[in-house]
Amino acid sequence: MNIFIFLLLLVSTLEAKVVLITGASRGIGLKTAEHLTSLGHTVYATNRKELDVTDDASIQRTLETIMQKEGRLDVLINNAGIAVFGPFELVTIEQAQRVFDVNFFGAMRVMQQVLPIMRKQNSGLIINMSSTSGVRPSPGWDVYGASKFALEGLSEAARAMAHQWNIDVVVVEPGTCATHFFTESTEIASRKNEDTAIYDTFMPNAMKWMEERLAAGQNPEEVAAVIATVIATDKPKMRYQTSVKGTQTVAKLHCDPTGETSTREQELLLEPLWRGGLDPQIGSSFR
Repeated sequence: MNIFIFLLLLVSTLEAKVVLITGASRGIGLKTAEHLTSLGHTVYATNRKELDVTDDASIQRTLETIMQKEGRLDVLINNAGIAVFGPFELVTIEQAQRVFDVNFFGAMRVMQQVLPIMRKQNSGLIINMSSTSGVRPSPGWDVYGASKFALEGLSEAARAMAHQWNIDVVVVEPGTCATHFFTESTEIASRKNEDTAIYDTFMPNAMKWMEERLAAGQNPEEVAAVIATVIATDKPKMRYQTSVKGTQTVAKLHCDPTGETSTREQELLLEPLWRGGLDPQIGSSFR
């Protein structure tokens, strides 16, 4: 065998990781699974029927299967997520609880069972899929953004603790992506009474704007490429955005300690949504 080819194969083998992805039936999760597999990683891409992040026993069964077959788990990608769209005043408590049970407590449940495995290995990487909505609110994504804000806080706290065991905890923050998340994984806020009728004009305008904005969003393959880069990095950072605009959005927020600039920007986005249409490129965290 050519020595160069041998060395390439050796390096490929050494860098290959065992990866678990939750919520990988479509969108970012599916594209990430395909991309990582193409790079030579062993990928366990799960959907809710295989691994339900709201069920501890389901998580345990999946991890036992992986450990029996592979003997290790190098990377966890907490990607499972759902949403409810609408101002929080329109969101029922039950809808909000469902979102948090998947996006926050779901990720927490999986991390609680994965950390002992990685601690025993003295190595590992946990990637929690957040969003630019997890650092800066976006109209209509009130509760979804809140769940990602919570995930960001948990991740930052867990990162400091996990470092002593050579485990990295990272958040990846995509902006708007051209996936079926809005149509397949998002409920419409359904709390209605005489006081919520004020939103009757706002909601159709906001939904139309969001559908157009998502259609013009970032290709999920680009997000998958960022995740692959994180996995290949020896000492990954705490946060990764997946586009230039996303990085600008996060940078501006961290230069706004009072929050007033961010509030005014949100107000400027909301004003036309009360009146009618809004260009889908306006307010986009990708374009």
